[in-house]
Amino acid sequence: YYDGLMQYSGADAPDYWMAQIGWSPKLTQTLGSGKDATIGLLDFTVTDPTAGNVKTFNSTSDFGNDHGSAVASLMVGPHDGQGTMGIAPNATVVAYNPFDATQTASWSDIKSGILALAAHNASVINMSLGVSGWTLRPDGNKVLNDPALAMIAQNSVLVMAAGNDGISQT
Repeated sequence: YYDGLMQYSGADAPDYWMAQIGWSPKLTQTLGSGKDATIGLLDFTVTDPTAGNVKTFNSTSDFGNDHGSAVASLMVGPHDGQGTMGIAPNATVVAYNPFDATQTASWSDIKSGILALAAHNASVINMSLGVSGWTLRPDGNKVLNDPALAMIAQNSVLVMAAGNDGISQT
């Protein structure tokens, strides 16, 4: 959706940062473009039907709001000059949606999602989570310090959003 708006406006805002840090699609191509990588996506259901390398399973719901699709495009978007280019366009993404129709998720659903993604061999697990007013909510530590998840953290990189409000937070 966002890429469509950017194409309509003629702006390429999603990738503005690439030139600032010297990022180029050639960097990922020299590393195999992620062809042997499996990335876990804990986010809203990916609704973009063109995301052929995104596999979903056992989610709490199938509710989507395009956020899952946007994050997936940052991971595996093709290098075709038609929108956001993914950092690993040939990687496989396994996705789990812990959110219900009210756009909330329990810590239990988040834990289930992390366990499910790890069971599907995700070596990186991206968690697009945010609690309004917080960068990292303290009760999230209970989940991340759970013994079952501690074992996963030894074999996977866990990446968690540090707030999604775009404002200064606690």
